[in-house]
Amino acid sequence: MASSTLRKCLEQGKFVSKSGLVDKAWSKIPTHGNQVPGLDIKTYEEGIYTIVVFAAPSCRLDSAASTRLSGPEDQNPFHFLCSENVSSFSLHTPAYQLFVSAFQNNLVELKSKVVFNTFFEDYSEVLGRLVQPLAVETRLIVDDGIINRMAERAANKKLRFDPLIKLNHMKIEMMHLEKYKKKSTMGYYDRFKTNMKSPDSIVDVVTEKRKKELNDYWISLVKEVEKMPQSEKSLLKTRSLFAGHNYRRLVEPLDIAEYYLRGKREYRTTGRSRHYEMLEKWFKAENIKPTRWEGRDLSDLLTFDSCFWADVEEAMLVNNALRTQLVGREVLFEKLMMFEEYVWKMIEKREVSPEIFLEKSSFMKWWKEYKEIKGLHAPPTHFTEFMNNNKHESYGRAC
Repeated sequence: MASSTLRKCLEQGKFVSKSGLVDKAWSKIPTHGNQVPGLDIKTYEEGIYTIVVFAAPSCRLDSAASTRLSGPEDQNPFHFLCSENVSSFSLHTPAYQLFVSAFQNNLVELKSKVVFNTFFEDYSEVLGRLVQPLAVETRLIVDDGIINRMAERAANKKLRFDPLIKLNHMKIEMMHLEKYKKKSTMGYYDRFKTNMKSPDSIVDVVTEKRKKELNDYWISLVKEVEKMPQSEKSLLKTRSLFAGHNYRRLVEPLDIAEYYLRGKREYRTTGRSRHYEMLEKWFKAENIKPTRWEGRDLSDLLTFDSCFWADVEEAMLVNNALRTQLVGREVLFEKLMMFEEYVWKMIEKREVSPEIFLEKSSFMKWWKEYKEIKGLHAPPTHFTEFMNNNKHESYGRAC
Protein backbone atom coordinates (compact mmCIF):
# COMPACT_ATOMS: atom_id res chain seq x y z
CA MET A 1 0.00 0.00 0.00
CA ALA A 2 2.85 2.32 0.88
CA SER A 3 4.52 1.98 -2.53
CA SER A 4 1.20 2.59 -4.33
CA THR A 5 0.53 5.69 -2.23
CA LEU A 6 4.09 6.91 -2.79
CA ARG A 7 3.68 6.61 -6.55
CA LYS A 8 0.53 8.75 -6.42
CA CYS A 9 2.26 11.31 -4.19
CA LEU A 10 5.21 11.59 -6.57
CA GLU A 11 2.92 11.99 -9.55
CA GLN A 12 1.11 14.81 -7.73
CA GLY A 13 4.47 16.28 -6.75
CA LYS A 14 5.55 16.43 -10.40
CA PHE A 15 2.25 18.10 -11.28
CA VAL A 16 2.66 20.73 -8.55
CA SER A 17 6.28 21.45 -9.49
CA LYS A 18 5.40 21.88 -13.18
CA SER A 19 2.38 24.07 -12.41
CA GLY A 20 4.62 26.84 -11.06
CA LEU A 21 2.49 27.17 -7.90
CA VAL A 22 5.46 26.60 -5.58
CA ASP A 23 7.53 29.20 -7.48
CA LYS A 24 4.71 31.72 -7.20
CA ALA A 25 4.33 31.14 -3.46
CA TRP A 26 8.07 31.10 -2.78
CA SER A 27 8.67 34.32 -4.72
CA LYS A 28 6.49 36.21 -2.25
CA ILE A 29 8.39 35.13 0.87
CA PRO A 30 11.60 37.17 0.30
CA THR A 31 9.51 40.34 0.15
CA HIS A 32 9.00 39.94 3.91
CA GLY A 33 12.00 40.29 6.16
CA ASN A 34 12.14 38.23 9.33
CA GLN A 35 12.73 41.33 11.43
CA VAL A 36 9.13 42.45 11.99
CA PRO A 37 7.71 43.88 15.22
CA GLY A 38 4.53 41.82 15.09
CA LEU A 39 2.59 39.50 12.85
CA ASP A 40 2.53 40.75 9.26
CA ILE A 41 0.05 39.28 6.81
CA LYS A 42 -0.19 39.94 3.10
CA THR A 43 -2.27 38.36 0.38
CA TYR A 44 -1.46 38.13 -3.32
CA GLU A 45 -3.82 37.23 -6.12
CA GLU A 46 -2.07 35.04 -8.70
CA GLY A 47 -4.60 34.01 -11.32
CA ILE A 48 -6.93 31.50 -9.72
CA TYR A 49 -4.74 31.28 -6.60
CA THR A 50 -4.73 33.39 -3.46
CA ILE A 51 -1.34 33.29 -1.73
CA VAL A 52 -1.27 34.21 1.95
CA VAL A 53 2.13 35.09 3.43
CA PHE A 54 2.77 35.30 7.17
CA ALA A 55 5.86 36.98 8.58
CA ALA A 56 6.53 36.86 12.31
CA PRO A 57 9.32 37.82 14.69
CA SER A 58 11.36 35.14 16.41
CA CYS A 59 9.76 33.53 19.45
CA ARG A 60 10.71 30.72 21.79
CA LEU A 61 9.27 27.67 20.07
CA ASP A 62 10.60 25.44 22.82
CA SER A 63 8.32 27.08 25.36
CA ALA A 64 5.81 24.65 26.86
CA ALA A 65 3.30 27.42 27.61
CA SER A 66 -0.10 26.86 26.02
CA THR A 67 -3.41 28.73 25.97
CA ARG A 68 -6.67 26.79 26.11
CA LEU A 69 -9.43 28.15 23.88
CA SER A 70 -13.15 27.43 23.98
CA GLY A 71 -16.50 29.17 23.76
CA PRO A 72 -18.27 31.19 21.03
CA GLU A 73 -16.75 33.65 18.56
CA ASP A 74 -16.65 36.60 20.96
CA GLN A 75 -14.50 34.56 23.37
CA ASN A 76 -12.51 32.44 20.94
CA PRO A 77 -11.16 33.88 17.68
CA PHE A 78 -10.61 30.34 16.42
CA HIS A 79 -14.09 29.03 17.34
CA PHE A 80 -14.57 27.80 13.77
CA LEU A 81 -12.00 25.07 14.46
CA CYS A 82 -14.22 23.52 17.14
CA SER A 83 -16.68 20.75 16.48
CA GLU A 84 -19.57 19.40 18.54
CA ASN A 85 -17.30 16.61 19.76
CA VAL A 86 -14.27 18.84 20.41
CA SER A 87 -15.36 22.02 22.18
CA SER A 88 -11.89 23.29 23.17
CA PHE A 89 -8.23 23.03 22.22
CA SER A 90 -4.83 24.51 23.16
CA LEU A 91 -2.44 26.69 21.16
CA HIS A 92 1.21 27.57 21.69
CA THR A 93 0.96 30.76 23.78
CA PRO A 94 3.59 32.93 21.98
CA ALA A 95 2.09 32.01 18.59
CA TYR A 96 -1.46 32.64 19.84
CA GLN A 97 -0.52 36.06 21.28
CA LEU A 98 1.06 36.96 17.96
CA PHE A 99 -2.13 36.13 16.07
CA VAL A 100 -4.34 37.94 18.57
CA SER A 101 -2.27 41.09 18.07
CA ALA A 102 -3.27 41.07 14.41
CA PHE A 103 -6.80 39.78 14.88
CA GLN A 104 -8.48 43.19 14.90
CA ASN A 105 -6.77 44.13 11.66
CA ASN A 106 -6.81 41.57 8.88
CA LEU A 107 -6.87 38.13 10.45
CA VAL A 108 -10.68 38.21 10.53
CA GLU A 109 -10.71 38.42 6.74
CA LEU A 110 -8.40 35.41 6.46
CA LYS A 111 -10.12 32.95 8.81
CA SER A 112 -12.50 31.82 6.05
CA LYS A 113 -9.57 30.81 3.83
CA VAL A 114 -8.04 27.37 4.00
CA VAL A 115 -4.37 27.90 4.78
CA PHE A 116 -1.76 25.17 4.77
CA ASN A 117 1.40 26.14 6.66
CA THR A 118 4.55 24.34 5.47
CA PHE A 119 8.08 25.36 6.36
CA PHE A 120 11.07 24.51 4.15
CA GLU A 121 14.74 25.21 4.75
CA ASP A 122 15.89 24.87 1.16
CA TYR A 123 13.66 25.70 -1.79
CA SER A 124 15.78 23.74 -4.24
CA GLU A 125 15.47 20.68 -2.02
CA VAL A 126 11.69 21.05 -2.08
CA LEU A 127 11.53 20.88 -5.85
CA GLY A 128 14.01 18.04 -5.87
CA ARG A 129 11.89 15.96 -3.52
CA LEU A 130 8.75 16.66 -5.52
CA VAL A 131 10.22 15.16 -8.70
CA GLN A 132 12.50 12.50 -7.18
CA PRO A 133 12.31 9.31 -9.32
CA LEU A 134 10.52 6.18 -8.12
CA ALA A 135 13.74 4.16 -8.19
CA VAL A 136 15.06 6.00 -5.13
CA GLU A 137 14.80 4.08 -1.87
CA THR A 138 11.49 4.95 -0.17
CA ARG A 139 13.07 5.69 3.20
CA LEU A 140 15.21 8.42 1.62
CA ILE A 141 12.12 10.32 0.55
CA VAL A 142 9.64 9.93 3.36
CA ASP A 143 8.94 7.51 6.18
CA ASP A 144 6.40 4.75 5.42
CA GLY A 145 4.43 5.72 8.52
CA ILE A 146 3.91 9.22 7.15
CA ILE A 147 2.72 7.79 3.84
CA ASN A 148 0.22 5.58 5.63
CA ARG A 149 -1.08 8.52 7.64
CA MET A 150 -1.39 10.58 4.44
CA ALA A 151 -3.37 7.75 2.85
CA GLU A 152 -5.63 7.55 5.89
CA ARG A 153 -6.28 11.30 5.82
CA ALA A 154 -7.07 11.13 2.09
CA ALA A 155 -9.53 8.30 2.72
CA ASN A 156 -11.18 10.26 5.55
CA LYS A 157 -11.42 13.33 3.32
CA LYS A 158 -13.16 11.25 0.66
CA LEU A 159 -15.61 9.92 3.23
CA ARG A 160 -16.46 13.48 4.25
CA PHE A 161 -17.75 14.24 0.78
CA ASP A 162 -19.41 10.88 0.10
CA PRO A 163 -22.50 11.65 2.25
CA LEU A 164 -23.49 14.54 -0.05
CA ILE A 165 -22.92 12.41 -3.14
CA LYS A 166 -25.15 9.68 -1.71
CA LEU A 167 -27.84 12.09 -0.48
CA ASN A 168 -29.80 12.01 -3.75
CA HIS A 169 -29.96 8.21 -3.60
CA MET A 170 -31.31 8.46 -0.05
CA LYS A 171 -34.00 10.89 -1.21
CA ILE A 172 -35.13 8.31 -3.77
CA GLU A 173 -35.31 5.63 -1.07
CA MET A 174 -37.46 7.99 1.00
CA MET A 175 -39.81 8.48 -1.98
CA HIS A 176 -40.32 4.70 -2.09
CA LEU A 177 -41.23 4.74 1.61
CA GLU A 178 -43.74 7.53 0.98
CA LYS A 179 -45.42 5.33 -1.67
CA TYR A 180 -45.56 2.52 0.90
CA LYS A 181 -47.18 4.96 3.32
CA LYS A 182 -49.92 5.94 0.84
CA LYS A 183 -50.88 2.31 0.21
CA SER A 184 -51.27 1.47 3.91
CA THR A 185 -55.01 1.08 4.55
CA MET A 186 -54.57 0.64 8.31
CA GLY A 187 -51.99 3.41 8.48
CA TYR A 188 -48.29 3.54 7.75
CA TYR A 189 -47.22 2.89 11.33
CA ASP A 190 -49.60 0.02 11.97
CA ARG A 191 -48.99 -1.72 8.66
CA PHE A 192 -45.27 -1.83 9.35
CA LYS A 193 -45.83 -2.92 12.94
CA THR A 194 -48.21 -5.71 11.93
CA ASN A 195 -46.04 -7.00 9.11
CA MET A 196 -42.89 -6.92 11.26
CA LYS A 197 -44.34 -9.99 13.00
CA SER A 198 -44.88 -11.87 9.71
CA PRO A 199 -44.17 -10.02 6.44
CA ASP A 200 -46.89 -10.95 3.94
CA SER A 201 -45.33 -9.44 0.81
CA ILE A 202 -41.99 -8.65 -0.80
CA VAL A 203 -42.89 -4.96 -0.36
CA ASP A 204 -42.71 -5.29 3.42
CA VAL A 205 -39.35 -7.06 3.25
CA VAL A 206 -37.94 -4.38 0.94
CA THR A 207 -39.32 -1.65 3.22
CA GLU A 208 -37.39 -3.08 6.15
CA LYS A 209 -34.19 -3.09 4.05
CA ARG A 210 -34.80 0.50 2.99
CA LYS A 211 -35.28 1.55 6.59
CA LYS A 212 -31.97 -0.02 7.56
CA GLU A 213 -30.12 1.60 4.66
CA LEU A 214 -31.55 5.02 5.50
CA ASN A 215 -30.70 4.63 9.17
CA ASP A 216 -27.13 3.57 8.41
CA TYR A 217 -26.67 6.58 6.14
CA TRP A 218 -28.07 9.20 8.53
CA ILE A 219 -26.32 7.80 11.59
CA SER A 220 -23.04 7.97 9.67
CA LEU A 221 -23.75 11.50 8.39
CA VAL A 222 -24.59 12.85 11.85
CA LYS A 223 -21.38 11.39 13.27
CA GLU A 224 -19.40 12.96 10.43
CA VAL A 225 -20.98 16.38 10.99
CA GLU A 226 -20.29 16.23 14.73
CA LYS A 227 -16.58 15.61 14.08
CA MET A 228 -16.25 18.54 11.67
CA PRO A 229 -15.00 22.00 12.62
CA GLN A 230 -17.72 24.65 12.68
CA SER A 231 -16.39 26.17 9.46
CA GLU A 232 -16.81 22.90 7.51
CA LYS A 233 -19.96 21.34 8.89
CA SER A 234 -22.32 24.19 8.00
CA LEU A 235 -22.36 23.17 4.32
CA LEU A 236 -23.16 19.55 5.08
CA LYS A 237 -25.85 20.51 7.60
CA THR A 238 -27.45 23.02 5.22
CA ARG A 239 -27.48 20.66 2.25
CA SER A 240 -29.01 17.84 4.28
CA LEU A 241 -31.24 19.86 6.64
CA PHE A 242 -34.65 19.35 5.02
CA ALA A 243 -33.88 15.83 3.84
CA GLY A 244 -32.89 14.95 7.41
CA HIS A 245 -36.07 16.53 8.74
CA ASN A 246 -38.26 14.49 6.38
CA TYR A 247 -36.25 11.33 7.01
CA ARG A 248 -36.77 11.66 10.76
CA ARG A 249 -40.55 12.08 10.40
CA LEU A 250 -40.77 9.22 7.90
CA VAL A 251 -38.49 6.57 9.41
CA GLU A 252 -38.49 7.16 13.17
CA PRO A 253 -42.10 5.90 13.50
CA LEU A 254 -40.92 2.59 12.00
CA ASP A 255 -38.13 2.36 14.58
CA ILE A 256 -40.71 3.07 17.29
CA ALA A 257 -42.90 0.23 15.99
CA GLU A 258 -39.95 -2.14 16.16
CA TYR A 259 -39.00 -0.89 19.63
CA TYR A 260 -42.42 -1.57 21.19
CA LEU A 261 -42.77 -4.93 19.44
CA ARG A 262 -39.76 -6.01 21.48
CA GLY A 263 -41.68 -5.23 24.66
CA LYS A 264 -39.68 -2.13 25.54
CA ARG A 265 -40.99 1.11 27.08
CA GLU A 266 -40.17 4.82 27.51
CA TYR A 267 -38.86 5.34 23.97
CA ARG A 268 -38.48 9.11 24.30
CA THR A 269 -36.23 8.94 27.35
CA THR A 270 -34.37 5.65 26.98
CA GLY A 271 -34.78 4.28 23.47
CA ARG A 272 -34.30 7.16 21.05
CA SER A 273 -31.21 7.14 18.87
CA ARG A 274 -28.90 10.13 19.24
CA HIS A 275 -28.91 10.83 15.51
CA TYR A 276 -32.65 11.56 15.62
CA GLU A 277 -32.12 13.95 18.51
CA MET A 278 -29.37 15.81 16.62
CA LEU A 279 -31.36 16.07 13.38
CA GLU A 280 -34.28 17.53 15.32
CA LYS A 281 -32.00 19.90 17.23
CA TRP A 282 -30.34 21.21 14.05
CA PHE A 283 -33.68 21.75 12.31
CA LYS A 284 -35.19 23.60 15.27
CA ALA A 285 -32.07 25.76 15.55
CA GLU A 286 -32.85 27.20 12.11
CA ASN A 287 -36.22 28.41 13.49
CA ILE A 288 -38.04 27.47 10.28
CA LYS A 289 -41.79 28.07 10.61
CA PRO A 290 -43.86 25.75 8.39
CA THR A 291 -46.60 27.35 6.32
CA ARG A 292 -50.05 25.85 6.87
CA TRP A 293 -53.18 26.68 4.91
CA GLU A 294 -56.49 25.99 6.62
CA GLY A 295 -58.03 24.43 3.52
CA ARG A 296 -55.02 22.40 2.40
CA ASP A 297 -55.37 18.64 1.95
CA LEU A 298 -53.27 16.83 4.57
CA SER A 299 -53.40 13.30 3.20
CA ASP A 300 -49.66 13.31 2.42
CA LEU A 301 -48.65 15.02 5.64
CA LEU A 302 -45.99 13.46 7.84
CA THR A 303 -46.84 14.02 11.50
CA PHE A 304 -44.62 16.82 12.79
CA ASP A 305 -43.61 15.10 16.00
CA SER A 306 -41.70 12.00 14.90
CA CYS A 307 -42.14 10.52 18.40
CA PHE A 308 -45.95 10.71 18.24
CA TRP A 309 -46.43 6.96 17.99
CA ALA A 310 -44.22 6.36 21.00
CA ASP A 311 -46.64 8.49 23.02
CA VAL A 312 -49.59 6.52 21.59
CA GLU A 313 -47.93 3.27 22.70
CA GLU A 314 -47.34 4.64 26.18
CA ALA A 315 -50.96 5.83 26.39
CA MET A 316 -52.20 2.34 25.46
CA LEU A 317 -50.03 0.86 28.19
CA VAL A 318 -51.63 3.27 30.67
CA ASN A 319 -55.08 2.14 29.49
CA ASN A 320 -54.09 -1.46 30.21
CA ALA A 321 -52.73 -0.54 33.64
CA LEU A 322 -56.00 1.17 34.60
CA ARG A 323 -57.91 -2.07 34.00
CA THR A 324 -55.91 -3.98 36.60
CA GLN A 325 -54.24 -1.45 38.87
CA LEU A 326 -56.05 -0.26 42.00
CA VAL A 327 -53.25 1.90 43.43
CA GLY A 328 -51.95 5.09 41.83
CA ARG A 329 -54.86 5.48 39.43
CA GLU A 330 -54.85 9.28 39.80
CA VAL A 331 -51.34 9.43 38.36
CA LEU A 332 -52.38 7.21 35.45
CA PHE A 333 -55.46 9.36 34.72
CA GLU A 334 -53.26 12.45 34.75
CA LYS A 335 -50.96 10.89 32.16
CA LEU A 336 -53.91 10.22 29.87
CA MET A 337 -55.17 13.79 30.25
CA MET A 338 -51.72 15.10 29.35
CA PHE A 339 -51.66 12.90 26.26
CA GLU A 340 -55.13 14.10 25.27
CA GLU A 341 -54.01 17.74 25.54
CA TYR A 342 -50.87 16.98 23.51
CA VAL A 343 -52.94 15.40 20.71
CA TRP A 344 -55.49 18.21 20.67
CA LYS A 345 -52.79 20.87 20.29
CA MET A 346 -51.42 19.07 17.22
CA ILE A 347 -54.91 18.70 15.75
CA GLU A 348 -55.56 22.42 16.21
CA LYS A 349 -52.27 23.28 14.52
CA ARG A 350 -52.88 20.68 11.77
CA GLU A 351 -49.60 19.02 12.62
CA VAL A 352 -50.79 15.42 12.70
CA SER A 353 -51.45 13.13 9.74
CA PRO A 354 -55.11 12.15 9.06
CA GLU A 355 -54.01 8.49 8.94
CA ILE A 356 -54.08 8.33 12.75
CA PHE A 357 -57.90 8.39 12.47
CA LEU A 358 -58.09 5.28 10.26
CA GLU A 359 -60.37 2.70 11.86
CA LYS A 360 -57.69 0.05 12.50
CA SER A 361 -54.94 2.40 13.69
CA SER A 362 -53.35 2.11 17.14
CA PHE A 363 -54.51 5.64 17.90
CA MET A 364 -58.20 4.75 17.31
CA LYS A 365 -57.75 1.65 19.44
CA TRP A 366 -56.45 3.87 22.22
CA TRP A 367 -59.35 6.32 21.78
CA LYS A 368 -62.06 3.64 22.05
CA GLU A 369 -60.51 2.31 25.26
CA TYR A 370 -59.99 5.84 26.64
CA LYS A 371 -63.62 6.71 25.91
CA GLU A 372 -64.78 3.75 27.99
CA ILE A 373 -62.41 4.64 30.83
CA LYS A 374 -63.62 8.25 30.99
CA GLY A 375 -67.25 7.18 30.95
CA LEU A 376 -70.30 8.99 29.68
CA HIS A 377 -70.54 11.43 32.57
CA ALA A 378 -67.03 12.88 32.34
CA PRO A 379 -66.90 16.61 31.52
CA PRO A 380 -66.45 17.13 27.75
CA THR A 381 -63.23 18.57 26.37
CA HIS A 382 -62.39 20.02 22.96
CA PHE A 383 -60.79 16.73 22.01
CA THR A 384 -63.61 14.45 23.18
CA GLU A 385 -66.20 16.62 21.41
CA PHE A 386 -64.10 16.53 18.25
CA MET A 387 -64.01 12.73 18.38
CA ASN A 388 -67.58 12.07 19.60
CA ASN A 389 -69.04 14.37 16.93
CA ASN A 390 -67.04 12.51 14.26
CA LYS A 391 -65.24 15.63 13.15
CA HIS A 392 -62.07 13.55 12.88
CA GLU A 393 -63.54 11.84 9.83
CA SER A 394 -63.25 15.04 7.79
CA TYR A 395 -59.97 16.20 9.34
CA GLY A 396 -57.33 17.07 6.78
CA ARG A 397 -59.63 17.16 3.74
CA ALA A 398 -59.27 20.03 1.30
CA CYS A 399 -61.99 22.66 1.60
